Amino acid sequence: MAIEPDWWRALRGVEGRGTWIPDVLSLGTRPHPRGEDFAAVRAHRPAVCVELRRPSPYARLAVTDPDPEAAAHAVRTAAGI
Repeated sequence: MAIEPDWWRALRGVEGRGTWIPDVLSLGTRPHPRGEDFAAVRAHRPAVCVELRRPSPYARLAVTDPDPEAAAHAVRTAAGI
């Protein structure tokens, strides 16, 4: 898990199913050569990126949050890491 301060670096691949508004948001799937990510990312905000393992259908979850440190802590606590 990582906090990506540059929101656009959290996005891999190309727009898939969902909504993409350039320089505003990416909400949905993003296929790329190593699989598919799910992103719920608003522009100009840091994103929490969680690498996922099989059997998850996604390789990464990228989500922006007003308090990314607290969100990352909550995910770590829930996952027991």
